[in-house]
Amino acid sequence: MKVEALKADLLKNAILGYVDAYVMVKETQKHHLPHIHILLTMVPRDKPRTPADVDRVVSAEIPDKRTNTELHRIVTSQMIHSPCGEWNISSPCMADRKCTKDYPKALRETTSFSDDSYPLYRRRAEAAPGDPIMKTIRGGANVLVNNAWVVPYNPYIVLRYDAHINLEVVCAVNSVKYMYKYLVKGPDQCLVRLEPHERMREALQHDEVTRYELGRYIIASEGYWRIYDFPIQNKYPPVEMLALHLQDEQVITFNDEGAVQNVAESGPPATTLTAFFEAMNLHPHMRHVLYPDVFQHFTYFRKRFQLQKRRLSFQDNCKADMVGRLPIISVNSHNAELYYLHMLLYRVPGPTCFQDLRRVGGRVMETYLAACIAYGIVGNDQEVDSVMEEAANIAFGPAVHKVFANMLIFVLRGNHVQFWERYKHVLCEDFMRAAGVNEPNGRIVSEVLLELRDKIERHGFSLSKSFGLPEPEPVNIQSRIPRVIEHETEHNRGELEPHIAQTECLLNDEQRIVVDKMMTSVEHGHGWMIAVDASGETGKTFALCHILNKVRAKGKVALATAASGIAATLLPKGVTFHRRTKCPLILTDESTCNISENDTT
Repeated sequence: MKVEALKADLLKNAILGYVDAYVMVKETQKHHLPHIHILLTMVPRDKPRTPADVDRVVSAEIPDKRTNTELHRIVTSQMIHSPCGEWNISSPCMADRKCTKDYPKALRETTSFSDDSYPLYRRRAEAAPGDPIMKTIRGGANVLVNNAWVVPYNPYIVLRYDAHINLEVVCAVNSVKYMYKYLVKGPDQCLVRLEPHERMREALQHDEVTRYELGRYIIASEGYWRIYDFPIQNKYPPVEMLALHLQDEQVITFNDEGAVQNVAESGPPATTLTAFFEAMNLHPHMRHVLYPDVFQHFTYFRKRFQLQKRRLSFQDNCKADMVGRLPIISVNSHNAELYYLHMLLYRVPGPTCFQDLRRVGGRVMETYLAACIAYGIVGNDQEVDSVMEEAANIAFGPAVHKVFANMLIFVLRGNHVQFWERYKHVLCEDFMRAAGVNEPNGRIVSEVLLELRDKIERHGFSLSKSFGLPEPEPVNIQSRIPRVIEHETEHNRGELEPHIAQTECLLNDEQRIVVDKMMTSVEHGHGWMIAVDASGETGKTFALCHILNKVRAKGKVALATAASGIAATLLPKGVTFHRRTKCPLILTDESTCNISENDTT
């Protein structure tokens, strides 16, 4: 009830100003009651832009007890950060003998803006009139607290709801990413293992699904919330993914053979991108509109964009009921043109066809890359920085590392070291959070460099030789074997053994001969080349899978390679011959396998 009342006050009654958009996410904690995080995007006229604006909506000081008795009671009981640091090193907020929330805050006479996402709020050294405020910590000791320990709040909201309601002014879009981490981090896990008697151990079967369900730790309030299907997130306006594809390369789905013929006869299907081109042809006066902003002026209905009547928002500007968003495109050799098309759609207004996107000064360029170069979009670090900032705002850990590596390999032409220094902190975020620290240390930096090295070495590059970046320090990382060997040796022998025993009994006489010959060659190092020739559906794959499992159960490396992708999927850890050896699909007398000295794939 309080949540709904608070939403009504914020969104309908506009107690903080008129809201243009919002995101709300519910978080469940095991040692506290569930609570919500709400991020409000205010209309331009109501956004706090000066220290005085911030002071009008946020306070980080203890109120005067003589003039605000009730507010003083609520703030001192609900809005004081529990003393930590040298006063209480066992506090839950402590990591490496330092408060992860940076309490106690520095006292200051005025509010100011910082390079961080949050302002530095006014926290005057002069204590509010009244009795000294003491907080009792674990062990029974009392600590005198002042404005340095106050959690920022809005006086009206706190007084109205008599609850812990933290209010912050944020200046960075990555706050949305921070909120959605509560949804994607997954449930807490609690797993206890008891070693059974030796005779019972063989009877136990590993069931990953059951193990996940039994290990998932959900408290009563979260279970109640999910059983009754209460929302765990909400946002406004809704976000619609816009189509992105090259000319005549739309995605087509069909169910049966008849549909294939119908699709071939009807031609490429309509998408939001082709509908946008059509709308620009029908409404020449709207050719100032960019594709990502199309929902501010048009409504998508029956595969067409229809010009909508202007709706006025609170600040008398056009307001959309939906936000369009293009998918993120990773830069690599396979979709480079799609990536540069993505760039142009954010910069070229009102195109009527794909050729218009490549037209620069009356000349149609051969490729989207050439158009980007002519527009001055690529050739400097500005676009690279915008891509990294977008990835840092919406993606996590490995995804951000992949974008960074792709920028190094395919886009960035220089200043690699500066590029690394600019985004080192972003790349280390997940490792810092896991370690509970606020700044990357030598071990964390080495772990990130190790991840990047694995990614770029797949393309034949080196961190230090190709880009001038530092190599991971051996003293800061655990010893690791090459990635390809690690992948081919990470088998659970305890699971392979019972499977081998089960399939061993199902071998026929001819299959057993093949298996025995192969294992003899493996165990004695003969290096025999053994060919198996038989008709279809006679058990060749079954015998090969059995051989692979037996070799791997002995701790040896068995490379499962097949001529086609379908055949490779039938073998455990199977890949195609062309991927394994990087052999060209079209062979000539001069063909060679494209394996470099640094290749680890």
